[in-house]
Amino acid sequence: PGGRAIIFCETKRDVNDLCVDPGIRLECKPLHGDVAQSQRETTLEAFKTGRIRCIVATDVAARGLDIKGVDLVIMERPPAKMSGRPDIEAYVHRSGRTGRAGRAGTCITLYTRSQEGTIKEIEAALGNTF
Repeated sequence: PGGRAIIFCETKRDVNDLCVDPGIRLECKPLHGDVAQSQRETTLEAFKTGRIRCIVATDVAARGLDIKGVDLVIMERPPAKMSGRPDIEAYVHRSGRTGRAGRAGTCITLYTRSQEGTIKEIEAALGNTF
């Protein structure tokens, strides 16, 4: 109750698809470059005040966000660069949206068997195991 989540997707299309997925029973709002600035501001204000508990975002749209009280970050896949290599910077940025100001937070990264190597590379680069 009262918790807030950010779901990160790789593309604007993925964001939009997830926001209208009938299997998602939580009201989610999209946050990406094609969303009008005024709508982004409205969405962020609603998220900050708890009227919306979930936003689905691309990395670009979420850059620089400092929102207190984000309890959960979900990555719908491990972030990757255009070359296919893991994007460590994006992983750190995404996971850093939760657990701020001394609060605990949870970060979940969904991946397939074929992405296990990517996860291992992220673990090695960060000195963590997931």
